[in-house]
Amino acid sequence: MSFRPFSLLLLAVACWQLPALAQQATSAASPVWPPVAEAAAPSQGEVLFAVTCGRCHRAGGMGTGILSRRPGMLAGGLLEQREDLIVPFVQTVVRRGIGNMPRISRGEVSDPELALIATYLAKGKK
Repeated sequence: MSFRPFSLLLLAVACWQLPALAQQATSAASPVWPPVAEAAAPSQGEVLFAVTCGRCHRAGGMGTGILSRRPGMLAGGLLEQREDLIVPFVQTVVRRGIGNMPRISRGEVSDPELALIATYLAKGKK
């Protein structure tokens, strides 16, 4: 076999260059294609809304269906898409109930949790 010495020489050169190639590969910043945007983590209010209110007030929920039939409801009944909510209104409706919505007690949703949910729905408006 006359190729054996050549093969051994090629293997030796490859092994000698391998650490340098690995260093180049790890040090060069290779862009990810297509660029991937990092998703923002949901806020505590959003998570609480999804867990405690989402069954009725997200897409397909009974509360969303009832609210969507109201005249002038531009958000299709989805509370998360409304722009006219303020924190005190959300808190009052949750604690007292309104229309078909029952009141929600402090045992079900604490005051600090309700404040987070109301701030999320009001998009920070006081």
